[in-house]
Amino acid sequence: MSDAVLTAPPVDIEALSISLRWPNTKVSCPHCGESRVSQQSAGARRCWRCKQCRRSFTVTTGTKLHASKLTLNDWWNAAHTEDDSAASMAALLGTSRVTARRVSRIVRSCGLPVGERRFAALLQKSDPYQETTKPWLQWSEAQRRVFTAVRSYIGGGGQRSGRYRKRPTYRRATLADA
Repeated sequence: MSDAVLTAPPVDIEALSISLRWPNTKVSCPHCGESRVSQQSAGARRCWRCKQCRRSFTVTTGTKLHASKLTLNDWWNAAHTEDDSAASMAALLGTSRVTARRVSRIVRSCGLPVGERRFAALLQKSDPYQETTKPWLQWSEAQRRVFTAVRSYIGGGGQRSGRYRKRPTYRRATLADA
């Protein structure tokens, strides 16, 4: 294993991550921005639940670290290493080359020098997926009401739903049927 780690991770990396993610404020929901949240667990990874949208989230939700199986200590080490190539990341983290290549790409995308600022940049909210493929998250309440009314009028928007649904055809009874 290489000695690329410059500083040891702090004892409570989770608390540091919380203070870097939400500086000078309370924990707020990354989905709706509400600050009224309740803590779900205080175990290995803290989890909160929003009281408005009722969705659960962690400190990495909506960041570049979201849905990663690596621990925050591993991400701390990756952000504090000088050599951010995939080979050195694989040796440092003890992961496969594919995972190391992804970690290296994410760490380089910050564009910051080695240190705590680079780790803080990884924890900033950045989810371009929601901005491009889920435009309704940006809509106002009036726009959502109009969309809901139109969608209910046509019956959900599918090809065979609502007013565009194919109507059943009835055969006219003839004398031959009797």
